[in-house]
Amino acid sequence: MSLQFIILLSMGWLLAGAAVTLAMPYSRRTIGWVSLLFQTLAAGGFGYAAIQVLANGTFSLDKPLFSVAGLGAAFLLKVDALSAVFLLAITVVSWAAGLYSVQYIKHYKESLGRYYPLFLLFLLGMYGVVVVRDLFFFIVFWEFMTLTSYGLVVFEWGNKQSVNAGFKYFLMTHIGTAGIIIAANVLYHYSQSFDFEALRPVMALLSSENPALLHTILLLFFVGF
Repeated sequence: MSLQFIILLSMGWLLAGAAVTLAMPYSRRTIGWVSLLFQTLAAGGFGYAAIQVLANGTFSLDKPLFSVAGLGAAFLLKVDALSAVFLLAITVVSWAAGLYSVQYIKHYKESLGRYYPLFLLFLLGMYGVVVVRDLFFFIVFWEFMTLTSYGLVVFEWGNKQSVNAGFKYFLMTHIGTAGIIIAANVLYHYSQSFDFEALRPVMALLSSENPALLHTILLLFFVGF
């Protein structure tokens, strides 16, 4: 199997797990283990992809899986050594969190059908941020990760402290996202593409011709992230 197929299949497992756990909100005894099963299948795929990249070198798609007409955005996958390290970190830490959740989350009275689907979709957002090669889809997965994590922060709707924390989190993350989007659009203005490979020569050009603008872009990315 190709790494492309394995990565997409792993994403599919997380989507399927979110759909299945959404359909079983009253199965408090089994929903956690079902979620962990789908998470394990996805973790196995992403972990395998990371190890293959570390052993054999960068995996990258030159042909997009699909494009967004008129935007210059294309769904491209790329995993290099740095991405592989992040994949392994996400896989190990999130799987441990998923296993711990099985017993821990049962103490809450809220429906677990609001927790596990969001948890699996949150993982999808994290993995997506690491494996895409296009800045537009990077932002899509980043925002997806932000919204699902907000749902996890405010899981206890009856807890005023959690709701307040969620509001602050939502506000801060979207201020940050706004900075990222502004910087991305400025780079797109010069490159007419969101592909990371196309942005590199544009940043090199700005470095020599308009360093003030380049530093502003980098500052927006830094503050945003």
